[in-house]
Amino acid sequence: MSGIGRIIFGIVFIALGIFSYRKPDSWFFRPRGSSIDYEPSEGYIGYLKIVGISIGIVGFMILLTGILF
Repeated sequence: MSGIGRIIFGIVFIALGIFSYRKPDSWFFRPRGSSIDYEPSEGYIGYLKIVGISIGIVGFMILLTGILF
Protein backbone atom coordinates (compact mmCIF):
# COMPACT_ATOMS: atom_id res chain seq x y z
CA MET A 1 0.00 0.00 0.00
CA SER A 2 1.36 3.41 -0.87
CA GLY A 3 1.95 6.20 1.60
CA ILE A 4 -1.15 8.13 0.57
CA GLY A 5 -3.26 4.99 0.93
CA ARG A 6 -2.02 4.48 4.48
CA ILE A 7 -2.71 8.10 5.31
CA ILE A 8 -6.31 7.85 4.07
CA PHE A 9 -6.78 4.49 5.80
CA GLY A 10 -5.42 5.94 9.05
CA ILE A 11 -7.71 8.96 8.86
CA VAL A 12 -10.72 6.69 8.33
CA PHE A 13 -9.75 4.60 11.37
CA ILE A 14 -9.24 7.69 13.51
CA ALA A 15 -12.64 9.08 12.45
CA LEU A 16 -14.34 5.76 13.22
CA GLY A 17 -12.65 5.65 16.64
CA ILE A 18 -13.73 9.19 17.49
CA PHE A 19 -17.28 8.48 16.32
CA SER A 20 -17.40 5.29 18.39
CA TYR A 21 -16.19 7.14 21.48
CA ARG A 22 -18.48 10.17 21.10
CA LYS A 23 -21.69 8.43 19.99
CA PRO A 24 -21.64 4.80 21.11
CA ASP A 25 -25.45 4.65 21.06
CA SER A 26 -25.61 5.48 17.33
CA TRP A 27 -27.52 3.29 14.87
CA PHE A 28 -24.16 2.42 13.29
CA PHE A 29 -23.15 0.30 16.30
CA ARG A 30 -26.42 -1.56 16.86
CA PRO A 31 -26.24 -5.35 16.83
CA ARG A 32 -27.77 -7.04 13.80
CA GLY A 33 -31.36 -8.06 14.20
CA SER A 34 -32.09 -5.55 16.97
CA SER A 35 -35.32 -3.61 16.90
CA ILE A 36 -35.60 0.10 16.13
CA ASP A 37 -36.19 0.99 19.78
CA TYR A 38 -33.09 -0.94 20.95
CA GLU A 39 -31.53 0.59 24.07
CA PRO A 40 -27.91 -0.52 24.65
CA SER A 41 -26.75 -1.37 28.16
CA GLU A 42 -24.16 0.66 30.05
CA GLY A 43 -21.67 -2.19 29.70
CA TYR A 44 -22.07 -2.22 25.92
CA ILE A 45 -21.64 1.56 25.73
CA GLY A 46 -18.48 1.31 27.85
CA TYR A 47 -17.18 -1.45 25.60
CA LEU A 48 -17.75 0.67 22.49
CA LYS A 49 -15.91 3.60 24.05
CA ILE A 50 -12.88 1.42 24.85
CA VAL A 51 -12.93 -0.04 21.34
CA GLY A 52 -13.19 3.49 19.93
CA ILE A 53 -10.05 4.54 21.77
CA SER A 54 -8.24 1.41 20.54
CA ILE A 55 -9.30 1.97 16.94
CA GLY A 56 -8.18 5.60 17.15
CA ILE A 57 -4.74 4.56 18.40
CA VAL A 58 -4.37 1.98 15.62
CA GLY A 59 -5.48 4.61 13.09
CA PHE A 60 -2.86 7.01 14.43
CA MET A 61 -0.15 4.37 14.06
CA ILE A 62 -1.24 3.64 10.47
CA LEU A 63 -1.22 7.36 9.75
CA LEU A 64 2.31 7.68 11.12
CA THR A 65 3.56 4.80 8.95
CA GLY A 66 2.02 6.50 5.93
CA ILE A 67 3.77 9.77 6.74
CA LEU A 68 7.15 8.34 7.71
CA PHE A 69 7.61 5.54 5.17
